[in-house]
Amino acid sequence: MNDLIQLSFNLGFFTLALIIIGLIKPKLPLFFLEKPTRLGIIMVGMVMLMITITLYGEGTKKLQQEQEEAHRRAERAAQLTAKTRQDPNEIPSAPSKRQTESIDPLQATR
Repeated sequence: MNDLIQLSFNLGFFTLALIIIGLIKPKLPLFFLEKPTRLGIIMVGMVMLMITITLYGEGTKKLQQEQEEAHRRAERAAQLTAKTRQDPNEIPSAPSKRQTESIDPLQATR
């Protein structure tokens, strides 16, 4: 499991505990305020919930990108293996500098 997803689950459980304890006795989680209210607990809990949901969303996006990258690497390895099986004496090489250069349209007209 991704680190961000794990962090979002931990923060989610902490948020749930904060809201439950705060709704029962608001003085415990908001000990630094003179007159803590249940509304204050709900507002803090909602902000923490938004952070939790954002962390989970970013974690799943990162996990999906990692899986796609692994899939691309596996496809590339399979292509290279298939190419080597066709001609075992041919060694796959990097493209030459000329192949990788892009043609400048201004130089082509001169």
